[in-house]
Amino acid sequence: MKATVVQRRVGVFGGSFDPPHLGHAVMALDACEQMALDELWFVPAYHAPLKGHAPMASARHRLEMIRLLASADPRFRVWDGEVLAERPCFTVETVDRFRRSMPESDLFLFVGADQANQLDKWHEIERLKEMVRIVVFARPGYSLEDESQLNTIRTHPIELSSSEIRERLTRRLPVSIFLPQGVDQYIQNHQLYQETNGTIPESSMRNQKTEQKEIPVALKDCCEALLDKKAVDLRVIDVKGVSSITDYYVLATGESGPQLRAMANAAYSSLKSSEGAKGVVDGDPLSGWVVMDAYDFVVHLFRPDVRENYALESLWKDRPQFDYVVDEAPAVTTAKQAKKTVAKKPAKSTDEKASVAKKPVTKKSTAKKASSRKSVADTPAATESVESAPVAKKPRTKRSSPK
Repeated sequence: MKATVVQRRVGVFGGSFDPPHLGHAVMALDACEQMALDELWFVPAYHAPLKGHAPMASARHRLEMIRLLASADPRFRVWDGEVLAERPCFTVETVDRFRRSMPESDLFLFVGADQANQLDKWHEIERLKEMVRIVVFARPGYSLEDESQLNTIRTHPIELSSSEIRERLTRRLPVSIFLPQGVDQYIQNHQLYQETNGTIPESSMRNQKTEQKEIPVALKDCCEALLDKKAVDLRVIDVKGVSSITDYYVLATGESGPQLRAMANAAYSSLKSSEGAKGVVDGDPLSGWVVMDAYDFVVHLFRPDVRENYALESLWKDRPQFDYVVDEAPAVTTAKQAKKTVAKKPAKSTDEKASVAKKPVTKKSTAKKASSRKSVADTPAATESVESAPVAKKPRTKRSSPK
């Protein structure tokens, strides 16, 4: 007789956790008990697509703080996939990775009541509903627009928010009573959520024409290829020294899936023509987002609505960034322009023409001219100085996935 396989009940609880507080811990505990979960995974977001602002603390700090919270219960786990991706991730992507790594598990996605009323804006929401059961934390002051389609659980009423804690920290007020063990000390050790007066204005970071001249040749070729395919709002962000993934991010917009595909193909072809440069393409043009990882730079190609949701420019607003434009051409750039320049040469006078006509042309001089023409033809008119393409970085180690 075949033994019955008992499905593990696994919860997924995502958020900014900026910072994580006792309210998060209580909600997670209520979820485990009311839904009889075997384990619950906290998923700190790198940056939530539907949030209007970037997190206050870095993704790495928020990841470490949520790990401190997770140590309070053996059922709690932490998944760092979105943080290591160093980009905003759709919930459907994350849930799909859980589904692939835990095919026999019964998955539950926990969201707040405020998020539940925005589900119609979520990327591929119908596909998401097929992969996971969505459970809403009932919260005082929020009413669900369509309760019949969602599961809800009641949690202990704790009126606490991350924004309130950040405000108290800014005003130097005590917060330890609101935070899980170890989180308050972590915030103090790393001086998080404190006001700084040395912030560089965003306006001074942008449109720096000198920056465009300093980017690698392979990146310039890629940008030119994108412009050839009518890419709009082409922006380059310098993240050298602050990102462990790459040195530059390139953002560009295409109006449709076919245009995004053409842009991705053109960018990839430009990499193949650059010695030593390599690229990996991910994403679906029809979904409105394609990513090309060229190691030294990462290209994000968006449909307008998807780019607006991600707001990567705001996420990296403290880094130098500029709109890429076609390099200014020299005074004479084409053969047609060169001919026009020659045509403007003053015509010879009648006496000069007569003098030339009377001058005997010998076979020797003709041969000399022919030899001269051959010599000129064999010699390049100008020698171009081409910088060597950047050497591709070694492939990064495989990013972690839920165990």
